[in-house]
Amino acid sequence: EITLGGYWLTRLQSRTETPAMQQFARWLLNTAAA
Repeated sequence: EITLGGYWLTRLQSRTETPAMQQFARWLLNTAAA
């Protein structure tokens, strides 16, 4: 069975999360929740 409509926000664990990455993740989650 294939579930459609799901997405994953990922990043490399070897890379430090930048402020821009954090802001994008917050924006994306807020937009999806609206």
